[in-house]
Amino acid sequence: MMGFKIVTWNINGLRSFGGSQQFRSAIFEQFDSQADIVCLQETKLSRSSLTEWMAFVPGYTSYFSFPSSEANHLTRHSGYSGVATFVRENSNCRPYAAEVTFINDVSEIFANDLFDHLEEDSLFEKRWSGKFKWNVDDDHISWRQVDREGRCIVTKHSIQIDETDASHNHCKEWLYVFNLYCPRNDSSRPDRELFQLKFYHLVERRIKALFEDSQSCNYIIVVGDFNTAHRPIDVYNDDEFCYLGSNSRIWLQELLDQDRLVDAFRHINGDVNGAFTCWNTQIGGRHTNYGSRIDYILVDRRLCQYMLNCHHLTNVGGSDHCPVMVQFDDRIRFICPDHQYYSKHCTKQWPEFDPIKQPGSIRRFLISNRSKENQNNDQSGSSSHNQSIIDKLKTKQLQQTKISSFLTGVKQIRSQQQQPLATQTIAIDSTTVTNAPTDQSEKWRQLLEAKSKTEHIPLCTGHGLPCVRRKVRKSGTNFGREFYQCSKPSLKPDGHPETRCNFFRWIK
Repeated sequence: MMGFKIVTWNINGLRSFGGSQQFRSAIFEQFDSQADIVCLQETKLSRSSLTEWMAFVPGYTSYFSFPSSEANHLTRHSGYSGVATFVRENSNCRPYAAEVTFINDVSEIFANDLFDHLEEDSLFEKRWSGKFKWNVDDDHISWRQVDREGRCIVTKHSIQIDETDASHNHCKEWLYVFNLYCPRNDSSRPDRELFQLKFYHLVERRIKALFEDSQSCNYIIVVGDFNTAHRPIDVYNDDEFCYLGSNSRIWLQELLDQDRLVDAFRHINGDVNGAFTCWNTQIGGRHTNYGSRIDYILVDRRLCQYMLNCHHLTNVGGSDHCPVMVQFDDRIRFICPDHQYYSKHCTKQWPEFDPIKQPGSIRRFLISNRSKENQNNDQSGSSSHNQSIIDKLKTKQLQQTKISSFLTGVKQIRSQQQQPLATQTIAIDSTTVTNAPTDQSEKWRQLLEAKSKTEHIPLCTGHGLPCVRRKVRKSGTNFGREFYQCSKPSLKPDGHPETRCNFFRWIK
Protein backbone atom coordinates (compact mmCIF):
# COMPACT_ATOMS: atom_id res chain seq x y z
CA MET A 1 0.00 0.00 0.00
CA MET A 2 3.04 2.30 -0.03
CA GLY A 3 2.47 4.94 -2.69
CA PHE A 4 4.13 8.22 -3.55
CA LYS A 5 5.12 11.06 -1.22
CA ILE A 6 5.19 14.82 -1.63
CA VAL A 7 7.18 17.05 0.73
CA THR A 8 7.00 20.83 0.97
CA TRP A 9 9.47 22.92 2.96
CA ASN A 10 10.37 26.61 3.25
CA ILE A 11 14.14 26.28 3.71
CA ASN A 12 14.81 30.01 4.23
CA GLY A 13 17.89 30.06 2.02
CA LEU A 14 19.43 27.15 0.15
CA ARG A 15 23.00 28.43 0.48
CA SER A 16 22.78 28.12 4.27
CA PHE A 17 23.17 24.35 3.90
CA GLY A 18 26.80 24.90 2.96
CA GLY A 19 27.54 22.19 0.46
CA SER A 20 26.47 19.15 -1.49
CA GLN A 21 26.58 16.51 1.25
CA GLN A 22 24.97 18.73 3.88
CA PHE A 23 22.23 19.78 1.47
CA ARG A 24 21.56 16.18 0.44
CA SER A 25 21.44 14.84 4.00
CA ALA A 26 19.39 17.75 5.32
CA ILE A 27 16.68 17.70 2.67
CA PHE A 28 16.56 14.31 0.99
CA GLU A 29 18.06 11.66 3.26
CA GLN A 30 16.49 12.46 6.62
CA PHE A 31 12.90 11.71 5.63
CA ASP A 32 11.63 8.25 6.63
CA SER A 33 12.10 7.24 2.99
CA GLN A 34 12.80 9.12 -0.19
CA ALA A 35 10.08 11.48 -1.32
CA ASP A 36 8.98 11.41 -4.93
CA ILE A 37 8.41 15.16 -5.23
CA VAL A 38 10.21 17.65 -2.98
CA CYS A 39 9.00 21.27 -3.18
CA LEU A 40 11.22 23.95 -1.64
CA GLN A 41 10.37 27.60 -1.07
CA GLU A 42 12.44 30.72 -0.37
CA THR A 43 15.62 29.43 -1.96
CA LYS A 44 16.97 33.02 -2.06
CA LEU A 45 18.88 32.40 -5.27
CA SER A 46 19.35 33.99 -8.64
CA ARG A 47 20.12 31.90 -11.69
CA SER A 48 23.72 33.14 -11.71
CA SER A 49 24.24 32.01 -8.09
CA LEU A 50 22.89 28.48 -8.64
CA THR A 51 25.70 25.91 -8.42
CA GLU A 52 25.86 22.27 -9.45
CA TRP A 53 25.51 20.84 -5.95
CA MET A 54 22.25 22.77 -5.58
CA ALA A 55 20.85 21.82 -8.98
CA PHE A 56 21.90 18.16 -9.20
CA VAL A 57 20.97 15.72 -6.45
CA PRO A 58 21.57 12.03 -7.28
CA GLY A 59 18.32 10.38 -8.33
CA TYR A 60 16.43 13.66 -8.86
CA THR A 61 15.84 16.21 -11.57
CA SER A 62 15.32 19.81 -10.49
CA TYR A 63 13.25 22.78 -11.63
CA PHE A 64 14.01 26.30 -10.37
CA SER A 65 12.19 29.61 -10.50
CA PHE A 66 13.96 32.89 -9.73
CA PRO A 67 12.96 36.53 -9.39
CA SER A 68 13.18 38.05 -12.84
CA SER A 69 15.45 40.95 -13.72
CA GLU A 70 12.32 42.52 -15.19
CA ALA A 71 10.99 42.98 -11.67
CA ASN A 72 12.56 46.40 -11.18
CA HIS A 73 11.19 46.64 -7.65
CA LEU A 74 13.66 43.88 -6.65
CA THR A 75 16.82 45.59 -7.90
CA ARG A 76 17.93 46.35 -4.33
CA HIS A 77 17.22 42.86 -3.04
CA SER A 78 19.86 40.14 -2.95
CA GLY A 79 18.78 36.63 -2.10
CA TYR A 80 15.02 37.04 -2.40
CA SER A 81 12.14 34.62 -2.90
CA GLY A 82 12.59 31.68 -5.31
CA VAL A 83 11.18 28.12 -5.40
CA ALA A 84 12.52 24.75 -6.52
CA THR A 85 10.92 21.38 -7.27
CA PHE A 86 12.92 18.12 -7.21
CA VAL A 87 11.38 15.05 -8.86
CA ARG A 88 12.67 11.54 -8.26
CA GLU A 89 13.74 9.90 -11.50
CA ASN A 90 13.14 6.23 -10.76
CA SER A 91 9.54 6.65 -9.59
CA ASN A 92 8.11 7.36 -13.07
CA CYS A 93 6.94 10.79 -11.95
CA ARG A 94 9.11 12.79 -14.34
CA PRO A 95 6.83 15.63 -15.47
CA TYR A 96 5.61 15.99 -19.01
CA ALA A 97 5.86 19.76 -18.67
CA ALA A 98 6.67 22.51 -16.19
CA GLU A 99 5.86 26.20 -15.86
CA VAL A 100 7.27 29.02 -13.72
CA THR A 101 4.84 31.82 -14.56
CA PHE A 102 1.09 32.35 -14.67
CA ILE A 103 0.66 34.91 -17.44
CA ASN A 104 1.88 36.18 -20.82
CA ASP A 105 4.77 34.01 -21.99
CA VAL A 106 3.48 30.69 -20.68
CA SER A 107 3.86 27.84 -23.11
CA GLU A 108 4.25 24.34 -21.64
CA ILE A 109 1.21 23.99 -19.35
CA PHE A 110 -0.97 27.08 -19.43
CA ALA A 111 -2.27 28.35 -22.72
CA ASN A 112 -1.11 31.75 -23.88
CA ASP A 113 -4.57 33.17 -23.37
CA LEU A 114 -3.76 36.82 -24.07
CA PHE A 115 -4.06 37.87 -20.45
CA ASP A 116 -6.30 40.95 -20.37
CA HIS A 117 -4.86 43.20 -17.66
CA LEU A 118 -7.81 45.59 -17.64
CA GLU A 119 -10.34 42.77 -17.37
CA GLU A 120 -8.45 41.18 -14.47
CA ASP A 121 -8.15 44.56 -12.75
CA SER A 122 -11.93 44.90 -12.99
CA LEU A 123 -12.53 41.40 -11.58
CA PHE A 124 -10.04 41.97 -8.78
CA GLU A 125 -11.49 45.32 -7.80
CA LYS A 126 -15.03 43.93 -7.86
CA ARG A 127 -14.07 41.11 -5.50
CA TRP A 128 -12.02 43.11 -3.00
CA SER A 129 -13.80 46.44 -3.14
CA GLY A 130 -14.57 47.50 0.41
CA LYS A 131 -12.40 44.73 1.95
CA PHE A 132 -9.34 46.98 2.10
CA LYS A 133 -8.35 50.42 0.84
CA TRP A 134 -5.73 51.19 -1.76
CA ASN A 135 -5.09 54.05 -4.11
CA VAL A 136 -5.24 52.77 -7.67
CA ASP A 137 -2.90 55.53 -8.89
CA ASP A 138 -0.38 55.67 -6.05
CA ASP A 139 -0.26 51.95 -5.16
CA HIS A 140 -0.47 50.48 -8.66
CA ILE A 141 1.10 47.03 -8.94
CA SER A 142 1.00 45.43 -12.35
CA TRP A 143 0.10 41.77 -12.88
CA ARG A 144 3.40 41.19 -14.60
CA GLN A 145 5.22 42.58 -11.60
CA VAL A 146 3.38 40.12 -9.34
CA ASP A 147 4.24 37.27 -11.69
CA ARG A 148 7.99 37.99 -11.77
CA GLU A 149 9.11 37.33 -8.20
CA GLY A 150 9.91 33.64 -8.75
CA ARG A 151 7.11 32.36 -6.52
CA CYS A 152 5.68 29.39 -8.43
CA ILE A 153 6.54 26.18 -10.22
CA VAL A 154 3.79 24.00 -11.69
CA THR A 155 4.65 20.48 -12.87
CA LYS A 156 2.38 18.28 -14.98
CA HIS A 157 2.46 14.51 -14.36
CA SER A 158 0.66 11.63 -16.02
CA ILE A 159 -1.08 9.32 -13.52
CA GLN A 160 -3.32 6.29 -13.50
CA ILE A 161 -5.85 5.64 -10.74
CA ASP A 162 -7.38 2.26 -9.96
CA GLU A 163 -11.04 3.18 -10.08
CA THR A 164 -13.95 0.80 -9.60
CA ASP A 165 -16.66 3.39 -10.08
CA ALA A 166 -18.32 2.82 -13.45
CA SER A 167 -19.00 6.52 -13.79
CA HIS A 168 -15.32 7.30 -13.67
CA ASN A 169 -14.05 9.20 -16.67
CA HIS A 170 -11.48 7.09 -18.54
CA CYS A 171 -9.83 9.95 -20.37
CA LYS A 172 -6.14 10.67 -19.82
CA GLU A 173 -5.48 11.65 -16.21
CA TRP A 174 -3.11 14.46 -15.27
CA LEU A 175 -1.80 15.56 -11.90
CA TYR A 176 -0.72 19.20 -11.55
CA VAL A 177 1.50 20.03 -8.56
CA PHE A 178 1.59 23.75 -7.66
CA ASN A 179 4.68 24.70 -5.64
CA LEU A 180 4.00 28.18 -4.21
CA TYR A 181 5.78 30.74 -2.07
CA CYS A 182 3.04 33.29 -1.47
CA PRO A 183 3.95 36.90 -0.61
CA ARG A 184 3.89 38.03 3.00
CA ASN A 185 1.57 40.82 4.10
CA ASP A 186 4.11 43.21 5.62
CA SER A 187 2.32 45.55 8.02
CA SER A 188 5.04 48.18 7.50
CA ARG A 189 4.37 48.21 3.73
CA PRO A 190 0.66 48.64 2.85
CA ASP A 191 1.34 47.89 -0.82
CA ARG A 192 2.35 44.31 0.04
CA GLU A 193 -1.23 43.35 0.95
CA LEU A 194 -2.30 44.37 -2.54
CA PHE A 195 0.65 42.42 -3.94
CA GLN A 196 -0.30 39.33 -1.89
CA LEU A 197 -3.94 39.36 -2.95
CA LYS A 198 -3.06 39.80 -6.60
CA PHE A 199 -0.78 36.77 -6.42
CA TYR A 200 -3.61 34.76 -4.83
CA HIS A 201 -5.83 35.91 -7.68
CA LEU A 202 -3.42 34.55 -10.31
CA VAL A 203 -3.11 31.22 -8.49
CA GLU A 204 -6.87 30.77 -8.20
CA ARG A 205 -7.36 31.76 -11.82
CA ARG A 206 -5.10 28.95 -13.08
CA ILE A 207 -6.54 26.38 -10.67
CA LYS A 208 -10.06 27.19 -11.80
CA ALA A 209 -9.09 26.90 -15.49
CA LEU A 210 -7.61 23.41 -14.96
CA PHE A 211 -10.65 22.18 -13.06
CA GLU A 212 -13.00 23.47 -15.76
CA ASP A 213 -11.06 21.95 -18.65
CA SER A 214 -13.49 19.45 -20.13
CA GLN A 215 -10.92 17.97 -22.52
CA SER A 216 -8.84 16.30 -19.78
CA CYS A 217 -9.27 14.72 -16.38
CA ASN A 218 -7.17 17.03 -14.22
CA TYR A 219 -6.23 16.57 -10.56
CA ILE A 220 -4.53 19.30 -8.57
CA ILE A 221 -2.31 19.39 -5.47
CA VAL A 222 -1.22 22.79 -4.14
CA VAL A 223 1.69 22.93 -1.70
CA GLY A 224 3.88 25.59 -0.17
CA ASP A 225 4.16 28.53 2.17
CA PHE A 226 0.86 30.41 1.97
CA ASN A 227 1.98 33.07 4.47
CA THR A 228 -1.40 33.00 6.18
CA ALA A 229 -3.11 30.86 8.80
CA HIS A 230 -6.46 29.34 7.93
CA ARG A 231 -8.16 29.27 11.33
CA PRO A 232 -7.53 30.55 14.88
CA ILE A 233 -6.46 27.03 15.85
CA ASP A 234 -3.56 27.40 13.42
CA VAL A 235 -1.75 30.04 15.51
CA TYR A 236 -0.61 30.11 19.14
CA ASN A 237 -2.24 33.47 19.84
CA ASP A 238 -4.60 34.62 17.12
CA ASP A 239 -4.87 38.18 18.41
CA GLU A 240 -1.12 38.67 18.60
CA PHE A 241 -0.39 37.05 15.23
CA CYS A 242 -2.89 39.44 13.57
CA TYR A 243 -4.51 36.88 11.26
CA LEU A 244 -7.98 37.43 12.68
CA GLY A 245 -10.14 38.97 9.96
CA SER A 246 -7.23 39.29 7.52
CA ASN A 247 -7.96 39.28 3.80
CA SER A 248 -5.42 36.50 3.22
CA ARG A 249 -7.39 34.26 5.58
CA ILE A 250 -10.63 35.22 3.81
CA TRP A 251 -9.10 34.20 0.47
CA LEU A 252 -7.92 30.82 1.77
CA GLN A 253 -11.30 30.09 3.32
CA GLU A 254 -13.11 30.96 0.09
CA LEU A 255 -10.74 28.75 -1.90
CA LEU A 256 -11.53 25.78 0.35
CA ASP A 257 -15.24 26.61 0.35
CA GLN A 258 -15.34 25.84 -3.37
CA ASP A 259 -15.17 22.19 -2.24
CA ARG A 260 -12.55 21.18 -4.80
CA LEU A 261 -9.45 21.36 -2.60
CA VAL A 262 -9.05 19.97 0.93
CA ASP A 263 -6.59 20.86 3.67
CA ALA A 264 -4.77 17.51 3.82
CA PHE A 265 -3.41 17.91 7.37
CA ARG A 266 -6.79 18.72 8.92
CA HIS A 267 -8.50 16.04 6.83
CA ILE A 268 -6.20 13.39 8.32
CA ASN A 269 -5.51 14.75 11.81
CA GLY A 270 -8.65 16.72 12.68
CA ASP A 271 -8.58 19.71 15.03
CA VAL A 272 -5.37 18.83 16.84
CA ASN A 273 -3.94 21.76 18.83
CA GLY A 274 -0.41 23.13 18.64
CA ALA A 275 0.24 21.79 15.13
CA PHE A 276 2.48 24.54 13.75
CA THR A 277 4.98 24.73 10.89
CA CYS A 278 6.72 28.09 11.44
CA TRP A 279 8.35 29.69 14.48
CA ASN A 280 10.17 32.97 15.10
CA THR A 281 13.75 31.87 15.73
CA GLN A 282 14.80 35.33 16.98
CA ILE A 283 12.66 34.89 20.09
CA GLY A 284 13.22 31.13 20.38
CA GLY A 285 9.62 30.34 19.48
CA ARG A 286 10.40 26.76 18.49
CA HIS A 287 11.42 25.87 22.07
CA THR A 288 7.97 26.79 23.39
CA ASN A 289 6.04 25.95 20.19
CA TYR A 290 5.05 29.58 19.89
CA GLY A 291 4.29 29.43 16.20
CA SER A 292 1.76 29.28 13.39
CA ARG A 293 0.68 26.91 10.62
CA ILE A 294 1.23 28.71 7.35
CA ASP A 295 2.62 25.80 5.25
CA TYR A 296 -0.10 23.73 3.57
CA ILE A 297 -0.80 20.83 1.28
CA LEU A 298 -4.16 21.25 -0.43
CA VAL A 299 -5.31 18.07 -2.15
CA ASP A 300 -7.94 17.53 -4.80
CA ARG A 301 -11.00 16.20 -2.95
CA ARG A 302 -11.23 13.25 -5.36
CA LEU A 303 -7.77 12.11 -4.17
CA CYS A 304 -8.56 12.19 -0.45
CA GLN A 305 -9.65 8.54 -0.40
CA TYR A 306 -6.13 7.56 -1.47
CA MET A 307 -4.31 9.56 1.24
CA LEU A 308 -2.53 7.49 3.90
CA ASN A 309 -1.20 10.28 6.12
CA CYS A 310 -0.13 13.90 6.28
CA HIS A 311 2.12 15.14 9.06
CA HIS A 312 4.57 17.86 10.08
CA LEU A 313 8.23 16.80 10.33
CA THR A 314 8.93 18.99 13.36
CA ASN A 315 12.16 17.16 14.21
CA VAL A 316 13.79 18.43 11.01
CA GLY A 317 15.92 21.52 11.64
CA GLY A 318 17.78 23.96 9.45
CA SER A 319 15.01 26.53 8.93
CA ASP A 320 12.38 28.52 10.81
CA HIS A 321 9.85 26.26 9.05
CA CYS A 322 9.46 22.49 9.22
CA PRO A 323 8.64 20.22 6.26
CA VAL A 324 5.11 18.92 5.64
CA MET A 325 4.67 15.50 4.02
CA VAL A 326 1.68 13.80 2.46
CA GLN A 327 1.61 10.15 1.40
CA PHE A 328 -0.76 8.36 -0.96
CA ASP A 329 -1.32 4.65 -1.44
CA ASP A 330 -0.29 2.65 -4.48
CA ARG A 331 -3.65 2.94 -6.23
CA ILE A 332 -2.28 6.15 -7.72
CA ARG A 333 0.56 5.36 -10.10
CA PHE A 334 2.75 7.67 -12.13
CA ILE A 335 3.26 7.02 -15.82
CA CYS A 336 6.69 7.99 -17.08
CA PRO A 337 6.80 9.93 -20.36
CA ASP A 338 7.61 7.74 -23.33
CA HIS A 339 10.15 10.25 -24.61
CA GLN A 340 13.39 11.72 -23.25
CA TYR A 341 12.14 15.28 -23.40
CA TYR A 342 12.82 17.49 -20.41
CA SER A 343 11.16 20.83 -19.80
CA LYS A 344 13.17 23.93 -20.63
CA HIS A 345 12.82 24.79 -16.94
CA CYS A 346 14.70 21.62 -15.93
CA THR A 347 18.30 22.35 -14.92
CA LYS A 348 19.47 19.49 -17.16
CA GLN A 349 18.54 21.68 -20.12
CA TRP A 350 20.44 24.77 -19.00
CA PRO A 351 23.61 25.60 -20.96
CA GLU A 352 25.54 26.74 -17.87
CA PHE A 353 25.53 23.13 -16.65
CA ASP A 354 26.37 21.60 -20.03
CA PRO A 355 30.11 21.88 -20.79
CA ILE A 356 29.52 21.23 -24.50
CA LYS A 357 27.28 24.31 -24.73
CA GLN A 358 29.75 26.59 -22.93
CA PRO A 359 32.23 28.05 -25.44
CA GLY A 360 34.43 29.59 -22.76
CA SER A 361 34.27 26.77 -20.26
CA ILE A 362 37.48 25.03 -19.21
CA ARG A 363 35.45 21.83 -18.72
CA ARG A 364 34.66 21.90 -22.44
CA PHE A 365 38.40 22.09 -23.20
CA LEU A 366 39.21 19.21 -20.84
CA ILE A 367 36.43 17.01 -22.18
CA SER A 368 37.42 17.60 -25.79
CA ASN A 369 41.09 16.83 -25.03
CA ARG A 370 40.13 13.76 -23.03
CA SER A 371 38.10 12.46 -25.96
CA LYS A 372 41.08 13.04 -28.28
CA GLU A 373 43.35 11.08 -25.93
CA ASN A 374 40.89 8.21 -25.90
CA GLN A 375 40.85 8.17 -29.69
CA ASN A 376 44.66 8.12 -29.83
CA ASN A 377 44.80 5.26 -27.36
CA ASP A 378 42.59 3.19 -29.61
CA GLN A 379 44.93 3.53 -32.57
CA SER A 380 47.43 0.76 -33.42
CA GLY A 381 50.95 1.13 -32.01
CA SER A 382 49.82 3.46 -29.24
CA SER A 383 50.96 1.11 -26.47
CA SER A 384 54.68 1.64 -27.15
CA HIS A 385 54.20 5.39 -27.39
CA ASN A 386 52.34 5.47 -24.05
CA GLN A 387 55.03 3.34 -22.38
CA SER A 388 57.74 5.80 -23.41
CA ILE A 389 55.72 8.66 -21.92
CA ILE A 390 55.30 6.78 -18.66
CA ASP A 391 59.05 6.08 -18.46
CA LYS A 392 59.82 9.77 -18.95
CA LEU A 393 57.36 10.75 -16.22
CA LYS A 394 58.89 8.25 -13.78
CA THR A 395 62.40 9.60 -14.48
CA LYS A 396 61.23 13.18 -13.97
CA GLN A 397 59.49 12.22 -10.73
CA LEU A 398 62.68 10.72 -9.31
CA GLN A 399 64.62 13.90 -10.07
CA GLN A 400 62.14 16.16 -8.28
CA THR A 401 63.04 17.62 -4.89
CA LYS A 402 60.57 16.56 -2.26
CA ILE A 403 58.92 19.20 -0.10
CA SER A 404 59.63 17.04 2.95
CA SER A 405 63.34 17.87 2.57
CA PHE A 406 62.56 21.52 3.25
CA LEU A 407 60.36 20.64 6.22
CA THR A 408 63.18 18.51 7.73
CA GLY A 409 65.50 21.53 7.77
CA VAL A 410 62.86 23.65 9.45
CA LYS A 411 62.34 21.02 12.13
CA GLN A 412 66.07 20.97 12.89
CA ILE A 413 66.20 24.75 13.28
CA ARG A 414 63.15 24.76 15.56
CA SER A 415 64.55 21.97 17.74
CA GLN A 416 67.76 24.00 18.26
CA GLN A 417 65.80 27.12 19.18
CA GLN A 418 63.52 25.42 21.71
CA GLN A 419 64.80 25.79 25.26
CA PRO A 420 63.28 24.34 28.46
CA LEU A 421 61.00 26.89 30.04
CA ALA A 422 61.46 27.69 33.70
CA THR A 423 58.77 27.01 36.20
CA GLN A 424 56.36 29.95 36.20
CA THR A 425 54.23 31.47 38.95
CA ILE A 426 50.82 32.83 37.93
CA ALA A 427 48.88 35.18 40.20
CA ILE A 428 45.09 35.27 39.73
CA ASP A 429 42.95 37.29 42.14
CA SER A 430 45.26 36.67 45.14
CA THR A 431 45.48 32.97 44.21
CA THR A 432 48.98 31.71 43.31
CA VAL A 433 49.29 28.78 40.95
CA THR A 434 52.72 27.17 40.43
CA ASN A 435 52.86 25.05 37.33
CA ALA A 436 55.52 23.13 35.46
CA PRO A 437 55.43 23.97 31.77
CA THR A 438 55.46 20.36 30.63
CA ASP A 439 51.66 20.24 30.36
CA GLN A 440 50.05 23.34 28.90
CA SER A 441 46.51 21.91 29.17
CA GLU A 442 46.99 21.47 32.93
CA LYS A 443 48.04 25.12 33.18
CA TRP A 444 44.87 26.25 31.40
CA ARG A 445 42.72 24.01 33.59
CA GLN A 446 44.11 25.55 36.77
CA LEU A 447 43.75 29.01 35.29
CA LEU A 448 40.06 28.50 34.52
CA GLU A 449 39.36 26.85 37.86
CA ALA A 450 40.92 29.77 39.69
CA LYS A 451 38.83 32.22 37.64
CA SER A 452 35.60 30.30 38.25
CA LYS A 453 36.23 30.36 42.00
CA THR A 454 36.42 34.15 41.98
CA GLU A 455 33.33 34.59 39.71
CA HIS A 456 29.98 34.19 41.40
CA ILE A 457 27.31 33.28 38.84
CA PRO A 458 23.87 34.29 40.14
CA LEU A 459 20.70 32.23 39.85
CA CYS A 460 17.71 33.69 38.01
CA THR A 461 14.69 34.48 40.17
CA GLY A 462 12.16 32.85 37.84
CA HIS A 463 13.66 29.35 37.56
CA GLY A 464 16.52 29.22 40.06
CA LEU A 465 18.97 28.28 37.31
CA PRO A 466 22.50 29.65 36.73
CA CYS A 467 22.41 32.72 34.51
CA VAL A 468 24.35 33.30 31.33
CA ARG A 469 26.71 36.16 30.48
CA ARG A 470 25.65 38.39 27.63
CA LYS A 471 27.01 41.56 26.09
CA VAL A 472 25.23 44.67 24.85
CA ARG A 473 25.54 44.78 21.06
CA LYS A 474 23.34 47.79 20.44
CA SER A 475 25.16 51.08 19.98
CA GLY A 476 24.78 53.52 22.85
CA THR A 477 26.19 54.36 26.25
CA ASN A 478 26.08 50.73 27.38
CA PHE A 479 27.63 49.24 24.25
CA GLY A 480 30.05 46.45 25.17
CA ARG A 481 28.89 46.12 28.79
CA GLU A 482 28.25 42.59 30.07
CA PHE A 483 25.29 41.44 32.11
CA TYR A 484 23.69 38.33 33.58
CA GLN A 485 20.36 37.08 32.22
CA CYS A 486 18.09 34.06 32.50
CA SER A 487 19.43 31.16 30.43
CA LYS A 488 16.07 30.11 28.94
CA PRO A 489 16.12 30.50 25.13
CA SER A 490 12.57 31.65 24.42
CA LEU A 491 10.91 35.03 24.96
CA LYS A 492 7.29 34.03 24.32
CA PRO A 493 4.64 33.20 25.34
CA ASP A 494 4.40 34.92 28.70
CA GLY A 495 4.04 32.51 31.62
CA HIS A 496 5.36 29.46 29.77
CA PRO A 497 7.84 27.46 31.94
CA GLU A 498 10.43 27.57 29.14
CA THR A 499 10.11 31.33 28.66
CA ARG A 500 12.94 33.57 29.87
CA CYS A 501 12.21 35.33 33.16
CA ASN A 502 12.90 39.02 33.80
CA PHE A 503 16.11 38.54 35.80
CA PHE A 504 18.82 41.09 34.84
CA ARG A 505 22.05 42.21 36.53
CA TRP A 506 24.96 44.22 35.25
CA ILE A 507 28.44 42.77 35.58
CA LYS A 508 30.72 45.35 37.15
